[in-house]
Amino acid sequence: MDVALDSNEFLSDPRMEGVRFQTLLSYLRKTQSDLLIPKIVLDEVIARYPERISEPHNRAANAVRLLRSLLLATKIPAIPELKVDREIAAMKRKLKKPSPHVQSVVLTNFGDVSVQEVARRGIERIPPANAKGEELRDVMIWLMVLRRAEKSGEDVAFISNDEHFREGVELHPKLKDDLQGGKIKLHFYKAIDDFIKAHAPAPRQLIEDEAYQLRSKQFLLDLFEIEARRFFPRYWGSATEVEITDRKLKFVQAALYDVGAGSQYGEIEVLGTLYATLLTPEYSPYMIANYKPEITFGQKAEILGAQFGKPVFADLTQSGWIGMAQPLEELPSIRFAEPITVKSVAFQVNEPAYSFVPNKKRGEATLSGKMAIAIRVVSNRVTKVELERLEITEVKAGTAAANPAGLPETG
Repeated sequence: MDVALDSNEFLSDPRMEGVRFQTLLSYLRKTQSDLLIPKIVLDEVIARYPERISEPHNRAANAVRLLRSLLLATKIPAIPELKVDREIAAMKRKLKKPSPHVQSVVLTNFGDVSVQEVARRGIERIPPANAKGEELRDVMIWLMVLRRAEKSGEDVAFISNDEHFREGVELHPKLKDDLQGGKIKLHFYKAIDDFIKAHAPAPRQLIEDEAYQLRSKQFLLDLFEIEARRFFPRYWGSATEVEITDRKLKFVQAALYDVGAGSQYGEIEVLGTLYATLLTPEYSPYMIANYKPEITFGQKAEILGAQFGKPVFADLTQSGWIGMAQPLEELPSIRFAEPITVKSVAFQVNEPAYSFVPNKKRGEATLSGKMAIAIRVVSNRVTKVELERLEITEVKAGTAAANPAGLPETG
């Protein structure tokens, strides 16, 4: 079965070396099928690719630049300048020949797509056109793939995670009408792994020990903690320290799919829980300790050795400090040399001493989630492992605002 891909699949894995892409290419090689790329998709990938690589490159270059400025004994080479033109040329070559055994076919059948039909679908808001009559690019891609399947009379798969093509996980009912009751053999999938599962032989279910032979329990625990830590700021952002005190992992399920040419696609799903101790600051009032200013009024009156004894609210906005002055000692004496006139007051404070002592609140918290990883196995050897999804299912304790948006959340 030939397979057509939308642009997001290419942009998410430009090197086409991930588990899903490699498994798809193995399927195409085994079945002698073609990878179909509508010309619109190819052009969009090339147009969006520079921005896809520029942001990570800038982050990496800035991070390395900072690190180089801090290190004394270790020499780290700078990140080379990004040569966008060379990367675009390499991307074009990769799109045309994804692997040594698979060469793509670029669909240029614009003549099969009626301009009137594109306009009609936009005007009548027929998916994949949206409620505003936009997304006509998607309309053209759909019609190009549809006409390819119609003319060839063969099964064609179209893979896109774009929500305009589907209702839930299924092809939108109005687009199903285009298939003429099954006469046009076009099959829709929202992800590459959905296609793989649908067209591989029935999977072999794995027991816990078999799954952990592919990837150890310790590896999965470490991976879960690494990925779950990305959610800490969302739930425990007020904590200054998060210490993991314990970790638990529960096996859920695992399966292997044979995709031919001695390769397999596998999935392992586990439930993980992290137990943590949180240290959260509790802010005490600002204190002015042993504050002994020398305050002079004009030239003939003065207050010497003053220490305040009752709470005084201080607004020290001029120095960028606002808080409550909590005095420590009684005012011992005020001495005036001569009577003063208020109009002639010149106020001066010399070298005040501030001190602030925060407390830390200690609390216990847990974070649980469901994690799935994808595995590529070639000749009974694991060649690649990728995180497929992480869904945070429960957060306890920590801050009162934990999970403000509602669970579950995925990453």
